[in-house]
Amino acid sequence: MIGTPRYCAINAHKGVELSRKDDLESLGYVMIYLLSGTLPWQGIEAKNKKEKSAKILKIKEDSISSGKLFERLPREFKEYFDIVMSLKFEETPNYSKLRRIMKELFLNKGFDYNFDWQISEMDKGEDFEIETTKDSSLQNNFVSECKSDNKGSSEED
Repeated sequence: MIGTPRYCAINAHKGVELSRKDDLESLGYVMIYLLSGTLPWQGIEAKNKKEKSAKILKIKEDSISSGKLFERLPREFKEYFDIVMSLKFEETPNYSKLRRIMKELFLNKGFDYNFDWQISEMDKGEDFEIETTKDSSLQNNFVSECKSDNKGSSEED
């Protein structure tokens, strides 16, 4: 297997050749982890790495197909995974659509979509610090709102 079992794509667990689809699947797991602080397959006990990988694979497949993975997440995560999981090996993902899904979620939650590297040196004065604090507060509220319903473990794999 290639990659960290917690974040790797289902195909990585199966030993199948990986594609762009698998990179996007892994990115989805990372985004879910960063938002919620946990994934359903964390803390799995096993005798060895092979058994652990098999158990994680089963939980991933079940939680995606049942929709359980997305229960406490904004609907955009399910939409993202629906698109990614339907991709064929050679298919070029519609990156614009995937970015738009996450950007709309971001904007709907009150973020302004300005990044540090987009702010000119002249803008980095007192007003910049106030704006950063405001955005940090929005981010903390967003994360708290999404975590409030989560009751998962934060144990390591």
